[in-house]
Amino acid sequence: MKPLEGKVDLHFHTECSGDSYMPLYAIIPAALRLGLAAIAKTDHDSITGCSWLAEQALAGGVEFISAVELSTAEHWHVLGYYVDTENPGLLAYTETEKAYGRRLLRANVAAWKDAGGAMPNDIDGMLAFVRSFRPGGEISLKQVADFLASRGFYPDAHSAVEDAGEKLKGFVPPPNTPPPASEAVKTVLNAGGVAVFAHPHPRRADDVERLLDAGLAGVEGLNVKALAPEHQDFWRTYCSASGLALTGGTDHHGMVEYWNVSYSTVADYSAVQGLKDAVRRIHGRKV
Repeated sequence: MKPLEGKVDLHFHTECSGDSYMPLYAIIPAALRLGLAAIAKTDHDSITGCSWLAEQALAGGVEFISAVELSTAEHWHVLGYYVDTENPGLLAYTETEKAYGRRLLRANVAAWKDAGGAMPNDIDGMLAFVRSFRPGGEISLKQVADFLASRGFYPDAHSAVEDAGEKLKGFVPPPNTPPPASEAVKTVLNAGGVAVFAHPHPRRADDVERLLDAGLAGVEGLNVKALAPEHQDFWRTYCSASGLALTGGTDHHGMVEYWNVSYSTVADYSAVQGLKDAVRRIHGRKV
């Protein structure tokens, strides 16, 4: 039996997030190469690929946690672990947020084109084509820039992104009102999971405490906004005193070859055990 120890990455993104590049097929080989004992794929408002990746992880000997990162009205993010990826409420939440993401991207691209951006006339056809290469069809301006560079509209993707940034100054996004963070926590709970406050700012415990009554189970105290040892110590002490699980992860969005688990944000297996204990306490089941 695999020893319950070693490094874990409980927060990273794949090609199922519009702003990330890691292909699903590369995750388990990379996790094995990096020596990770457990992983959780936490794509933005998307559980696409969780079931397939769980099968690959089982075959490869890596512990896998089905997870998601939910957007909220407060612009906080709520991580959900051990969720039922077929839960209707969770699916409705993620589909609503993904639909807004697609509207926002189209509005961005249309404004870019209207301001003189170089691209095909049929932007809907272009976006549909670019989406066809991504699981779940989630893309961002990064993938649009890659496409435009590949078709010769720009010398390279960097030039396209720079042009978009210049021409989209003053862009006003279409309105959107995601559910409040408390509703995100309840959605995770109703899907059989446990909710964790993602990458809180150092020493901002007041934000976390606003979600305790909703059922928050943990804090991602080892995160890219809390790199200093004193910040991580703060969250360790806070979670210990509050009975909350302390988790961590790289929040990696880039190419798989740049996935680096040497950072201090990478937790050890005790973070997984903390989540398992929370599932047992809240839902009365063993995972």
